[in-house]
Amino acid sequence: MQQISYRQTNRGMPKMQPGRTSRTLTGLAAAVALAITVLPPLGLFFIQREGLIHSLEADAKVQAIVVSEIVGRNPRIWNQAHERLKEGIEPIRDNARTTRIVDDQNRLVTAVTAELKWPTIVRSDEFFDSGFAVGRVEVIASAASILQQSILAFAISATLGFLVFVPLRKMPAKALKRASESLVRGELSRSLVDGLSAGVVLTDDQLQVIAFNCSATSIAGLTQPIAPKTNLLDCFEGAIGDDGSPFAAEHWPMRLALDGGVSAGPATVGLRSSAGRPVWLSVRSMPIRHGEENENTAIVTSIEDVTEQKDNADRLLITERAVQSSHDAIMITDAELRIISVNDAFCTITGYESDEILGQIPRILQRSAQHEQDFYDGIWARLSDTGSWNGEVWDQRRNGEAYPAWLSLSEIRDPGGRLTHYVGTIFDLSERLKAEQDARRLALHDSLTGLPNRTYLRESLSQALAAAQRHEWRVGVYFIDLDHFKLINDTMGHQVGDQVLCEVARRLKSVLRDEDTVGRLAGDEFVAFTPNVDSDAAFVTVAEHVLQVMNEPFAFDNDNLFVTPSIGVVVYPDDGADIDALLSNADTAMYAAKADGRANFKFFTEEMNESGRHQIETTRAVKHALELNEFVLFYQPKVLASNYRQITGTEALIRWNHPQRGLVPPGQFIPVIEGTRLIIEVGNWVLNEALRQAREWRQQGIPVCISINVSPLQFQQQDFVPGLRRLAERHEFVAGSIRLEVTENLMLTNPEATIEKMSEIHELGFLLSLDDFGTGYSNLAYLARFPFDELKIDRSFVCRLTHERTVEDIITAIFMGGQSRLAISPLECGWHRPHNRIRI
Repeated sequence: MQQISYRQTNRGMPKMQPGRTSRTLTGLAAAVALAITVLPPLGLFFIQREGLIHSLEADAKVQAIVVSEIVGRNPRIWNQAHERLKEGIEPIRDNARTTRIVDDQNRLVTAVTAELKWPTIVRSDEFFDSGFAVGRVEVIASAASILQQSILAFAISATLGFLVFVPLRKMPAKALKRASESLVRGELSRSLVDGLSAGVVLTDDQLQVIAFNCSATSIAGLTQPIAPKTNLLDCFEGAIGDDGSPFAAEHWPMRLALDGGVSAGPATVGLRSSAGRPVWLSVRSMPIRHGEENENTAIVTSIEDVTEQKDNADRLLITERAVQSSHDAIMITDAELRIISVNDAFCTITGYESDEILGQIPRILQRSAQHEQDFYDGIWARLSDTGSWNGEVWDQRRNGEAYPAWLSLSEIRDPGGRLTHYVGTIFDLSERLKAEQDARRLALHDSLTGLPNRTYLRESLSQALAAAQRHEWRVGVYFIDLDHFKLINDTMGHQVGDQVLCEVARRLKSVLRDEDTVGRLAGDEFVAFTPNVDSDAAFVTVAEHVLQVMNEPFAFDNDNLFVTPSIGVVVYPDDGADIDALLSNADTAMYAAKADGRANFKFFTEEMNESGRHQIETTRAVKHALELNEFVLFYQPKVLASNYRQITGTEALIRWNHPQRGLVPPGQFIPVIEGTRLIIEVGNWVLNEALRQAREWRQQGIPVCISINVSPLQFQQQDFVPGLRRLAERHEFVAGSIRLEVTENLMLTNPEATIEKMSEIHELGFLLSLDDFGTGYSNLAYLARFPFDELKIDRSFVCRLTHERTVEDIITAIFMGGQSRLAISPLECGWHRPHNRIRI
């Protein structure tokens, strides 16, 4: 430290007793030493502590604003968005501080922690959701460095006090007077210098430290403490500049002041503190001139800790960049609601350029067509009460398009509580609203056909029934099921099946009124209902129109498909008082239509429920009969029309040898199981039994061809041909001994695959017959593509052959067509003698 010499003198001083003088000097020296020892470290401690508290309060307020914006975008679920809260505060928080987010019940929501040493200081600020405080942001920092610096300052002050105490105690009275006067002046100067927040260091022309104030000792991060005879540049070893690169030695202000003789600085340099975070210092230097030649004999350097200011500036820069990079529109207005700043997202969402909108009052804060004035009055009332508001509003883009938005408004006030700005965050809800509408549409409509699905259909039907009850209307409900639709999926693929369903939906909508509704219940099942119908004839007309439009062929890939519906019709309130009863009865009527030959419609009757129970019982009994081997085959002879005694073959006819009912004809159980897996099991049993019987007759010298009816469902199975091959090998099958009879509707779906399968059956040696010819489309030109060996004229023609000339002409035409198109001899066109049934 700078040395001060004193000259002793008693002139002008009052006389004192030696003992009293000694005690006085001792007391004075002790008081001065105590003041030097205690006051500087205490002042340093409280100044630094207040600075840290202000920094924490500012940090908590900034983070609380950011958290409020995040909470505003996630109302009511913000306390679940832990990661989003962390990501929001991470860029603006001090890494040497811990941030805790707690709710209004003091429960911890999330935290971003740092390793802190005792003791710590906590400051917090509230954040808001929809204008209500829902929690607070706590920022915690360590005060350990302040305590350490205060202790170090205390040690230095104690040493200085001791050095002052010893000479003061031993000074003579005159020297004491001079020393006291000098001390008063020195202490006054020292008080002025020590009172500065910046550190002040006096160095000689070699930059060796001569003197320094208390603030200079509190600068953290210096490579070594400032001490007498220390080279000041050594204390800044490892310093970095603003860009993070090492700070060049020639740029130091003290070096520039020494070499140039003028003040230099400020220069901002960074030093790594013991806590690992950089401490930023602003350094200025000024030369002291002395002597006749006015040479630089000393350098005064001021060192100010600007870490907080730089951190705040960095946070502001990060905040500005975060605002600009945000996908939400952000605007800042003055207290008069005039826009002073907007981000890029604001321009993107609203369509305005920034120079168009600056200085304007945003439309979103004014009255719009979607909101009444009371709505805006409520916004300003909430802002006035709580300082923030969140809610959904409608805004208008530059092109006039109205769009929904989520608006968060917050007041900004200065330390004195004066309103200075508003900050508004706008989140465009257009996509979310569209997604919600799409989700509702998908939830209530069939994704394939676009028709109302089961849920929406029931909801609409419920409303129609309620209206019918009020107005005493009648409502027709139509349960529509496609006949043999499974064959289309199995043979032509689900892609074609989906196209058929879409075309069916289009046709159904085309024949209904605007007030009528049609929906897809499931699979190939559709339900339509017609409210406010006043006559039974109208219900019949609707069903007939559906049949008519559905009977038109479906064209796919240069081929025609024929898809027919079976329709069950019920009428409210006659056939049911609620939705479940109506749909159940309509389903029953639909199955009655299928049992009656398909491709028609049936009105519900109470007898149908009894029929439905009968079908269930029959199906169960047939399955049980298969297990107990209760089925038998009868073989009906086929004879020439010109010679009844000449048998050309037989037809296998199944009977059910029921233990209580006796022989049950197929008409009482085959229609019940048609279209189910059970018909395949029964068909396989018939094939196996017929091949067994054919082998037995051959062994007896009776080579008779047996005809077997094959269900369309059984024929379409992928393992049908392999199964025939296995049966043929098991029963030593002889080609031409079995004839398979199929119906015409087999050719209506995927004819190419059907022809290929028929060719494979021919290669195995089986014959093929087209059964019931004349009852369907009966197109000989179309049938010529299929490898049939026989046409079987339906018995309805044969029974009328002897007394109706028209029927005779039809049969003759079939004979001629069979000869020209299929190369079948008239002698091969057999017909049944229904009364000549004998069991072999």
